[in-house]
Amino acid sequence: MSDQGALSDRRDNDFGLIETLLWTRGEGFHLLAEHVARLAASSAALGFSYDEARVRDALNAAVAQAASERLRVRLVLSRDGAIEISETPIEPISRDTVWRVALAARRFSSADPLLRHKTTRRALYEDSLA
Repeated sequence: MSDQGALSDRRDNDFGLIETLLWTRGEGFHLLAEHVARLAASSAALGFSYDEARVRDALNAAVAQAASERLRVRLVLSRDGAIEISETPIEPISRDTVWRVALAARRFSSADPLLRHKTTRRALYEDSLA
């Protein structure tokens, strides 16, 4: 795909690319190289402006004054290369936590080009939970 207009499925290009990372004071960003590589690949495939140095600088700036030991850091990259970052402290999960897994009632179409990328277009996933 290129940056010359709408995606081949004719949807508007009104979405961003997402990476959600674990950061800890002792180890920094978990799997940072893998997250950066995925963001670079999605940017190239979807025609997003991408600058790895800017992404790394923005991530480091987001955690520079962290008061928490563990953070969930969410980065959203816009088509024009703008970066938004939010961070949330991660609380320990109780050993008594019961996890539940569910399967979606409907099958996703593997022909949808956006399903190969982590994007802000989440309605498909949210609708499957209803």
